[in-house]
Amino acid sequence: MKQVTLSLAIFLLTGYSFGQITIGKIKRGVKETKEVLNSGEEEEETEEESESKSEETSEESMSSESGGTENKEKEKLTLWTKFDFVPGDSILFQDNQENEEVGEFPSKWDLATGNAEMAVLGEQDVIQLVSQGTSITPLMKTKEYLPEVFTIEFDLYSSELMPSYKVYLYDMKQYKKDWRSVETIDFINIGSDETKMGDYKSDYDILEKDAWHHISIAFNKRSLKLYINETRVLNIPNLEFKPKAFSLGTGGAYAREETDIWLFKNVKIAEGGKDLYNREVTDGKIVTNGILFDIGKATIKPQSMGVINKIYKIMDGNDEINFTVVGHTDNTGNDESNMELSKARAESVKNKLIEMGIDAGRLKSDGKGESEPVADNDTSEGRAMNRRVEFIKF
Repeated sequence: MKQVTLSLAIFLLTGYSFGQITIGKIKRGVKETKEVLNSGEEEEETEEESESKSEETSEESMSSESGGTENKEKEKLTLWTKFDFVPGDSILFQDNQENEEVGEFPSKWDLATGNAEMAVLGEQDVIQLVSQGTSITPLMKTKEYLPEVFTIEFDLYSSELMPSYKVYLYDMKQYKKDWRSVETIDFINIGSDETKMGDYKSDYDILEKDAWHHISIAFNKRSLKLYINETRVLNIPNLEFKPKAFSLGTGGAYAREETDIWLFKNVKIAEGGKDLYNREVTDGKIVTNGILFDIGKATIKPQSMGVINKIYKIMDGNDEINFTVVGHTDNTGNDESNMELSKARAESVKNKLIEMGIDAGRLKSDGKGESEPVADNDTSEGRAMNRRVEFIKF
């Protein structure tokens, strides 16, 4: 068998403008800017102009907070109503860029080639791949860590000009003594006109500019599916090799050295398990960490709709199945606020299912806060496992 790797390349063939990317040091939660990359200097505002803008912003905020934000979130979730990706139920690797120092190499990764460091986009800590040909790989205990069934998720940023992103999946039978020497044999192109891996192609519109996009990859023994946001762009029934490791990297095509910006965040690898229906049949409940929320809020993230859509189908296909939705948190924050947050999140999920058409009498909600952990809260993987939603039959 030939050595094979899988690369994800995304090209945007348009002009470029980028701002708000800063490199500095984090001290006590305050980011002190040392260098601004690719952002023009702005003219100073007078005090009157600043106050005027502040008043306008305040008025806009007051008028939108009551209904505008909520409506926008509902619109986002509606776009994901056909999303069918369900993440694995055992988290092997999780990186939310917690406790990182901006300007330093990300602590949960190893460098293969090039250069990478922590950066800031707006208020978000992100991983920046600094140069063309950069490749980083998760720090794991073994070289072979991807099981027969797994999922990989991450967010990437698309500026107005997108240099290529790559995701490599390695066939360990052809793994050499030094994985840095692995060459690209085959790859996926995701561009303005098509997504392609070998003979597999699909049309896909250009990515939204200056926006984050959620990438989801599901591998099941031999088949591979790849999603950009809610859209499945590739469905390969037989990959012809079994991936055992992966890395994230940059490519050189269509790149401009002076404006290359590659940004990642929220990388998660999880092992698959029983499908949701089988979990309900055998365990009497469904436990998932695939329903995600905004930090400290009960707002459902769009990528959660894969799981919620599956729950809806289970309930819609069997009127005898009723669920209590139970929210759980990690131990970040205090007991009281976590209890309230877990209840609010469970209520949000329940209301979403009712909105989709499930009878309200078939659903209840509750929250347990941080009181029932299933994993160690001292690791990011453990905290991610503890931030879960359970659907318990009644």
